[in-house]
Amino acid sequence: MSRWTDFLQSSTEYEKGVEDFLNKAFATWGIGDQISCLCKACVLRFWHRRDKVFNHLIANGIESGSVD
Repeated sequence: MSRWTDFLQSSTEYEKGVEDFLNKAFATWGIGDQISCLCKACVLRFWHRRDKVFNHLIANGIESGSVD
């Protein structure tokens, strides 16, 4: 069984995986309406709102090793 990160960023499987990941991430380590962005461009350096993190993960992909 493939993880969502194994799918193409343009796939519906990847998009659903990002949504599920963000639900867990915001519930676990979000502060207010922001989390540290795990995309390949931000690499935990910047905090953003959910919609921006979603867009970053779709456009840039997630930093390898960020998801178990």
